[in-house]
Amino acid sequence: MREPARRAGGTRAFGFKDGVSQPGVRGVTADGDFITPRYIDPRNPHSHIFGKAGQPLVWPGQFIAGWPRQNPADPLVPDDGGVFPAWANNGSYLVCRRLNQDVMAFWDFAAAASEQYGSDPVHFASMLVGRWPSGAPISRSPKKDDLDLAGDEFAHNYFLFEDDSRDWTPTKELLDGGYPGDSHPRARSDIFGHACPLAGHIRKVNPRDSGTDFGAPADTLLRLMLRRGIPYGEVLAGVHSPPPELVTAERGLMFVAYMSSVQDQFEFVIRRWSNSSKQPNATGHDPIIGQSDVHGDRQRTVELLSVSGDKQTFVLDREWVTPTGGGYFFSPAISAVAGVLAGDKIGKPL
Repeated sequence: MREPARRAGGTRAFGFKDGVSQPGVRGVTADGDFITPRYIDPRNPHSHIFGKAGQPLVWPGQFIAGWPRQNPADPLVPDDGGVFPAWANNGSYLVCRRLNQDVMAFWDFAAAASEQYGSDPVHFASMLVGRWPSGAPISRSPKKDDLDLAGDEFAHNYFLFEDDSRDWTPTKELLDGGYPGDSHPRARSDIFGHACPLAGHIRKVNPRDSGTDFGAPADTLLRLMLRRGIPYGEVLAGVHSPPPELVTAERGLMFVAYMSSVQDQFEFVIRRWSNSSKQPNATGHDPIIGQSDVHGDRQRTVELLSVSGDKQTFVLDREWVTPTGGGYFFSPAISAVAGVLAGDKIGKPL
């Protein structure tokens, strides 16, 4: 999936950088011949688990039908690929969602709730997302945005939630190319969610090293997707005194993602985690994309810890992100299009 041209440095409508965290795809084991480039010194035991620091390597069967899939017991030993018809092998499921974003409602809530919390609107909104507007993870910079960290592609996704993040050594090639090393403050253990709340968006959809209601941290790798966000509509975030026509205009994100199982990946993350106030941790719904009830009750709750450790509960009466369209599709391999799906095969059994 190629990286699209993005406006304003890849920001979504709310004003936060999008698409910072992406998995890497494993390939062959020949020296230096990888689908996902490796940037961690091979003497580091984690070099076989990550491409960049914080970029987990997963087996291609998580995204491509018929290929070896992730093994929750051992990330280095693949499971067999899923069972697909022969013609479906090398294809992939594509999930598309049109997500309308109410920017004014989001920032109005952040402004009001931040007073109750004892913070400022940007910090409060960043806690809901799990990153600062620049894309810098709040786990590594809890007090303020850090543009240098955000611009370091080898550091801005390196953090854990439960354990301290340890030092890592770049490859010789990366150092020789001028990279000075990751000198930014390390993320510290945040089991209870003081820096990044347990209900923060990035923590709800990817708990990383945290155990979940469904198993050990290795199970989370089975839920990862290759995804992109394509913004639409005129930018509103950051515009001073916007005219009424700009405020009411539609804007949002086209979410697209490839995976080999819609049920075990996209549906699992949305239904079991984002839309739940109790899973993977019982601290509220995903405040960004979570939906409370299919029957019309849209009230959601989010719990945050104050600086003193007191729990504060915030009630969200409005959704800031509303799905307005989309679908599930299957993208066949070129061989399937040229073969069994070609015109002269129509009407014949597959």
